[in-house]
Amino acid sequence: MSVQMSSLGRGLESLLPKPQENEQNEGPLFVNITRIHTPGHQPRRYFADDALRELARSISEQGILQPLVVSPRTEGGYTLIAGERRLRASKMAGMTDLPVVIRHVTEAEAYELALIENIQREDLNPLEEAEAYQRLIGEHGYTQEALAKRVGKGRPTVSNALRLLKLGPSIREKLLRGALSAGHARALLATDDLNYREQMSIRIEGEGLSVREVERQVANHQIIPNKSGKRLVLNSQAYNSMCSSLQSHLKRQVRIRTKRRGSGGTVVIAYKNDTDLRRLISDLT
Repeated sequence: MSVQMSSLGRGLESLLPKPQENEQNEGPLFVNITRIHTPGHQPRRYFADDALRELARSISEQGILQPLVVSPRTEGGYTLIAGERRLRASKMAGMTDLPVVIRHVTEAEAYELALIENIQREDLNPLEEAEAYQRLIGEHGYTQEALAKRVGKGRPTVSNALRLLKLGPSIREKLLRGALSAGHARALLATDDLNYREQMSIRIEGEGLSVREVERQVANHQIIPNKSGKRLVLNSQAYNSMCSSLQSHLKRQVRIRTKRRGSGGTVVIAYKNDTDLRRLISDLT
């Protein structure tokens, strides 16, 4: 499937192949709900029950306003490309026949389209988005830069999302169900102390800590007394972790310099030429 870059950001329909002669082109078909199958690779894994029930009530009263997008299966029936939330709510509402638009795409294309639709609608949880990026990179050979262009995002956005996969299973589970925000998760990644990460994630959920408060507490955890015991300095492991994170994010050399006395310091980011500098500024803004 060849998709022009100008299609990005204009919705899923602009990314789909044009209908073929044997496809419905005058409006949606109505298909029995039992013939629509969800693939195991849908990027969205978490659905809030309250929101689904609310959508089910709306569908009961008004029907489905936007057709589902499906692709024919060789064994019969249809594979869902876009609209899993509507499909689930329709089942809750007891619907039997649903409006669909049929498109012929491969399995890889179907997953890519499902990801793009969810990203453009901002439907994915931060962890779901990260997992979907990782799958596209691992299974379909995208680089981070190529993937970012494909889904209409900046490369730092994709890079930051993928960093969330470095968190432990219990923290990822909290992120998946919304107990932690992406900001909380990124704040926890500033420390390499895995036990401390777990403890802080429990406190975030239990105490409702803000992202700024988590950042402050993680920064304090990274501080150790110097030999005199009179001044606190950031340990070298923390600096190395910060440098590694920045270098991974910016794809360039980064150095952190601290003042010998008092607090503060500078972050030095290397660039090659004026063009590279403009690219760096674009990434940071």
